[in-house]
Amino acid sequence: MTNIQRHLYTLIKEIDEICKKNDIVYYLAGGSALGALRHRGYIPWDDDMDIVMTRDNYHKFIEVCKTQLPPNRSIECQEVDRGYHNNLARYIDLDTTAIHTNQLVHNDDAGIVIDIFVLDPIPDDKKAQNDYIKNFELYADLINPSSVYSFRWRTNLINYFKYRHKIKKYGKDKVLSELEKKMFCYNEEDCNKYIFRWGGIPFVFNKDMYGQGKRYAFEEVSLICPDKSADYLSWHYGDDWMFLPPHSERSSHKAVYCFDTPYTVIKEEAYKYYDVNEIYNKFLKRKVLLFLGMYPWQFFKDCRAQLSGIILSLKNNRILKKLDSEILAAYEARHYNALLIIFTSFINDQNKRNLIGREDYFGINRFRKPIYLKISNKNFYICVKLLTTIGKTSQALRFIQIKEQKKGINEQEQILKKYILDLQKAISLYASDNFDEATVIVDDLLKQNPDCLSAIKLKIYILSKLNSNGIQNDNILKFIRKGEDINHTIYTSENSDNYNLSILNNENEYNESEIAGLEYDNDNLDDEDYYITSISLKTDQNIKQEVIDGEFIKFKADLKLKTNKDDAILMYMQAYKNTSNGIIQLEIKDYVEKEYNFIIKKIEFLYDEKNPLSFEYADGLFNILKTDDKACSLYSKCKYLFRKSNEDIFALIYELKKFIKENKSHELTLLELKHVYKQISKSSDFGEIYINISFSKEINNFKNIKDMIDNSNMNNEWKMYLNSVLLYKAGFHDESIENSIKLYNITDNLYILNFLSLVFKLDLIMFTQQIINKQSNGINKKINHINIQKIISRWNNIYTDYDKCLDIYEKLEVISTELFNKSEFKELSSNNKFNFDFFNNISKIIIQNKIKSTIISMTKLIYDLDFSYDRND
Repeated sequence: MTNIQRHLYTLIKEIDEICKKNDIVYYLAGGSALGALRHRGYIPWDDDMDIVMTRDNYHKFIEVCKTQLPPNRSIECQEVDRGYHNNLARYIDLDTTAIHTNQLVHNDDAGIVIDIFVLDPIPDDKKAQNDYIKNFELYADLINPSSVYSFRWRTNLINYFKYRHKIKKYGKDKVLSELEKKMFCYNEEDCNKYIFRWGGIPFVFNKDMYGQGKRYAFEEVSLICPDKSADYLSWHYGDDWMFLPPHSERSSHKAVYCFDTPYTVIKEEAYKYYDVNEIYNKFLKRKVLLFLGMYPWQFFKDCRAQLSGIILSLKNNRILKKLDSEILAAYEARHYNALLIIFTSFINDQNKRNLIGREDYFGINRFRKPIYLKISNKNFYICVKLLTTIGKTSQALRFIQIKEQKKGINEQEQILKKYILDLQKAISLYASDNFDEATVIVDDLLKQNPDCLSAIKLKIYILSKLNSNGIQNDNILKFIRKGEDINHTIYTSENSDNYNLSILNNENEYNESEIAGLEYDNDNLDDEDYYITSISLKTDQNIKQEVIDGEFIKFKADLKLKTNKDDAILMYMQAYKNTSNGIIQLEIKDYVEKEYNFIIKKIEFLYDEKNPLSFEYADGLFNILKTDDKACSLYSKCKYLFRKSNEDIFALIYELKKFIKENKSHELTLLELKHVYKQISKSSDFGEIYINISFSKEINNFKNIKDMIDNSNMNNEWKMYLNSVLLYKAGFHDESIENSIKLYNITDNLYILNFLSLVFKLDLIMFTQQIINKQSNGINKKINHINIQKIISRWNNIYTDYDKCLDIYEKLEVISTELFNKSEFKELSSNNKFNFDFFNNISKIIIQNKIKSTIISMTKLIYDLDFSYDRND
């Protein structure tokens, strides 16, 4: 767990105890519920925690908190304090700091919090639901001056000013109470649905989704999730909720965090630098201006989105019309890879955020009023059937719903919509252990579309549950082979090569200039990424995906386990690597932990025999048990034994250092790191001293370490390298680089040269960024010019020989040889000295090479110095 997760864990356990003691039902919500089911704890990158309660349970909880709160805790909500500036309740740790943007201008408690949402009963009637939403958005706007609610829903232009006037005349409590009576007036027993009491997105749920709740493992305790958790998560995140998203889609919240200082201390210090009342009034004025400009703003956004839709429709129709015969041929032959390549452009375009929104805070307006890219009914049907077949059922359903809303759907599309809804129903029945009913539905689905991956996998899951005596083995294997064949057809190009798809290459740049600037979502008024580009669907990534599907490997491993345990374990490890399905990974991890001692002995035996299989087992074990010291140490032993190049050793060193830094239990791994250092340096002293320097947060005993280096049994070159590291970490950067240049001139040791290449790359990136940053800062050009000259002069004093410096960069591959044109830079140099133009060109080359290294990451890689602040750590 990260630091913030540890604090949240303490708070949720306290809430759980209060609720158990007082017979109060709560449910984990959103990412907290997803973490419980997919990770049995926190989503690794999550930094908040949400719970929901029905209205009756919520009122009971607020009441008992008045007398049963632990020390240094508070509960803030409208029922307790009308001066509180949020529309949801919060359970707060007063000893910590978690200040979000909207907490800068008022005195709300601002420690680490758990958000508490309310489920209000609401009728099925759409008018009643829309009235609730309209009133609640107004309610939220009146409470919170810094956030914008009604604006996103295009409502309450008159009411906002009307109710602001009422508050001045009658007081805040009376006006808010009036709105509460309108909204919270429905009886539990008279309603079949709940509505989420939140100004962000007031979701509407079926009541039976929640029920009495079920306890799920969460870290070391159990917490309550909705009765139909799988249905809840499918509704909230789509049918692929169990899959881990790519890193680019993992989000967190923005706040100032401090885990050992009360927020009052931080706020008191911050208030010295700005006038709270002035900022508060500016927020209020901003809200007024947004209300006044709401309709022109939204009209402009609509026009821009419509224009983008027209351009993209023309583009896609032009492409698809030229490929008409190829589409029909591929569809009839069930060549899914060809179809996926053809329709990727349309799928990505139709899925753009500025066209269909997202069901989130900033995307909800466009989500409710999406734009449909008009293509022929035939092509639309083939596209959504393709998505359904390859397992993207939530996206297929969303596209159908958009067309249904904007244009209407034909009989074929209605049948396909029913197919997807039946599949979701079968999954829900399976999750509820109702295997017989689920079987009836899934068998019918497979008759309609034998190639649907989701239906095939669901059939395998059901058969596996009913396979206690092994009578279904042959049937399961048949569906596994079928699924693997379909997966192969989707993600390999052997069939698509038979089609003339060259038109796609020529159309990629079509109308790029016309579309530029039309793909932004500007509802994001409270976020620093005010203008963000639309997010494309992952289909283009899927085309590049490996053919291997870890789920099918896992199914085969389950069968293999009954006849060959060793092979089954390797298959489980391979399956873990080749799936992002968190549920599958949990099942495999459970089995590996159960067989931990057996696997360890197996690896040790194979390692002693110098059998390459030892590395397969060790690599698989470490990939699954990423924090296990024994697993990491065995992985190190095997990787070093079966290394193929020096690069393998460099990568191993980095992995071991990363493991040691991130895990408290690392004694065995530390020994392995010392062993690797001993092997490459031929000295036991090197590892001891290098580790001492690397893992020290600061160098307090510089002279003692310097004496240890000088008196060690290492050869002179390794001593020089350690001195460079010691000098850098002690703050003597120039001396460190000068020493590194001297070492470069005398060494042929490949390991030392590799370490030096990192040192020089860091130095180059650091100087380049310093100069470019100074140049781009136009506050005082004269001062910046002087500063740049100082930086260049400092560089020249270190790298006294221009040609030799360039030779270093070329030989050590600091920059790509292809793009490094020595003569180009030499012409820019005066008197063989570096100048600004050199660094400017180097900066361009670094960007062209897509070198992702930064000063921080490179320093961390080489010297284990971390200048960044990660609130989670």
